[in-house]
Amino acid sequence: MIQSFFLFSLSFLMLQLFCCSDATTTIAELPLLTFEDTLFIESNVDQEVQVRLSLSAPSLETVVIDYETLAGTALPDKDYIALQNKRATFEAGKTEVFITLELSGDQGVESDEEFYLYFPFADNAIIEEDTMKISILNDDVDNSTAGRLVIPETGYETPLTYEGMSLIWQDEFDQSAINTDNWAFQNGDGCPSLCGWGNAELQYYTEDNAYLVENDYLVIEAIKEQRSGSGYTSAKLISQGKQQFKYGRIDIRANLPYGQGLWPALWMLG
Repeated sequence: MIQSFFLFSLSFLMLQLFCCSDATTTIAELPLLTFEDTLFIESNVDQEVQVRLSLSAPSLETVVIDYETLAGTALPDKDYIALQNKRATFEAGKTEVFITLELSGDQGVESDEEFYLYFPFADNAIIEEDTMKISILNDDVDNSTAGRLVIPETGYETPLTYEGMSLIWQDEFDQSAINTDNWAFQNGDGCPSLCGWGNAELQYYTEDNAYLVENDYLVIEAIKEQRSGSGYTSAKLISQGKQQFKYGRIDIRANLPYGQGLWPALWMLG
């Protein structure tokens, strides 16, 4: 009887181990839900936007992801339309789906805001990160300063020295005019060889749109006006042929505007 009992227990143990091993393999083969936090620019009118969900690998089975919105500084039914008990479905073999969100438009000046997409459950997939942040970038202008140049009094500052490095060039724009030993203007619209500067840009560059103020600041001003077939003017300054560095660190302190259609940029080209 002792021998029979031992054999029965061993068989039962082997059955248990076999079942556990099979379940572990199945879980390991499930795809992982992936996504990235997303930013949208606010509009004056309601707009539909889409966020992308992905799987780390295609699945042989249909994958279903439950989702809902969660409030942050952006409020439901004021800044966006709340969603509850929604499902996103990946058909077998598919690795990408899109979720449609509705953002509410307004014309009031407010801070940038955010809310969240929460993924509480997945069928045939693994959820490691369960919350996506949706940021809404305010595009409304505070007209209290319209027509006036306002120099910010706050912002980031970098050290004037770094250990193991020597300063070999700088321009603090503390002269009465732009230093042509450091900068050259690139004017026009890129035509005929590179119309729109290769990016379908709408502006026409002129030297008049760049100037110094208070002997401390370079201002590049974008203006809505007609010039040589373009609806806007702006300026571009380049150091090509003036300064050249193979290695090192470049620090720039700048205040950049934002809004739909604007593309302020500081290009580091080699």
